[in-house]
Amino acid sequence: MFIKHLEKHTDAFYLCALGDDKTWVSSCLRGSFKYSPLNRLTFKNFYRYYYSLKYVVSPAYAYLDRYAVKKAKAIIAGLDDYFLAYKDLPNVRLIRLPISRDHFVQPKYKDLEKEPLVIFHAWQKGKELKKGNDILHEAALSAVRKYGEKKIKYVIASGLPYEEYLKAYNDCDIYLDQVYSYDGGVTAALGMAAGKVVFSGYELFAEYSGKAPNSIKNVGVNASSNLAQLEESLFYIIENTHVLDDLKHKAYFYALNNYESIMIAEKYIDVWTEGEK
Repeated sequence: MFIKHLEKHTDAFYLCALGDDKTWVSSCLRGSFKYSPLNRLTFKNFYRYYYSLKYVVSPAYAYLDRYAVKKAKAIIAGLDDYFLAYKDLPNVRLIRLPISRDHFVQPKYKDLEKEPLVIFHAWQKGKELKKGNDILHEAALSAVRKYGEKKIKYVIASGLPYEEYLKAYNDCDIYLDQVYSYDGGVTAALGMAAGKVVFSGYELFAEYSGKAPNSIKNVGVNASSNLAQLEESLFYIIENTHVLDDLKHKAYFYALNNYESIMIAEKYIDVWTEGEK
């Protein structure tokens, strides 16, 4: 009914693929990805995935999914995960998330002989199974135990208002986001825009170098649910300051070229303009 209401007031209807829906949840359950936020789903904990599973068990959501896809002049995915889920449908585009220019901050380079390296963990309470925060937490604690609290400062942010959250990661060097996504999402984009080394989804990116662990990509770290791999990448970056600084630099400029809000707005306008022809 809402879509029909929109059709009365606009000549073009577009579908934003950026969140749980039948197409994406079905792709996860079919094993279309090597891993996904539904990886830890079991019979015992299925109730904690109700928000996602309702899209595949309800005939109403299945109908809505087909109806929206049929009506849309184009499908605009905001992350690699959603683009891959929809890629076999016609007229699917990938336009990344918009980050305001206000949130872009040149990377800060520290003398780690004089001040501690700060690990910031963006922990969304209640989403541990989908994000893997518990695994990231164990990796961070391992780093603190290995190098000591004088060298490593570990900060956890959870349940903060948005403005406080933005301030909380300002001084960090390494930004822990999630382990079960192919792409990063808003929190990873914010971290990159602030010149941080982000542990998140970089599945489709190239490696940083032949010497570094394979999970270290050219603009961030492709976080794994494998604790040993997480620790390997984290320890390598801590012990190789030049890698830390280089990744900060590359992350910032990647975000500037791929997430800056005015540029993203222009991409949306281009798609809408094409739809009017």
